[in-house]
Amino acid sequence: MSEGYRRVKEIHQEARGRDAESRAAYLREACGDDEALRREVEELLRYEAQADDKGFLEQPAIIARAFPMSRLSAGTKLGSCEVIELLGAGGMDI
Repeated sequence: MSEGYRRVKEIHQEARGRDAESRAAYLREACGDDEALRREVEELLRYEAQADDKGFLEQPAIIARAFPMSRLSAGTKLGSCEVIELLGAGGMDI
């Protein structure tokens, strides 16, 4: 792990649990005059907030909604693909 990445990770971890005002003050102190470092940490925080706002990992993937969790029999078509045979079963809820 590079020193730059380590620094970004440390600052991000500390900043993520703070409220907006406290976070801004912490970033000013932790990043100092290093604008690139601050931009990178702020970008990570923005992406994290967007993922949280969208309920990331709380909702099933769209593919799960499109195809019910049942076995597809031979001959079933999925778009331009066709199920020929079952390759295996077991594990990972299959």
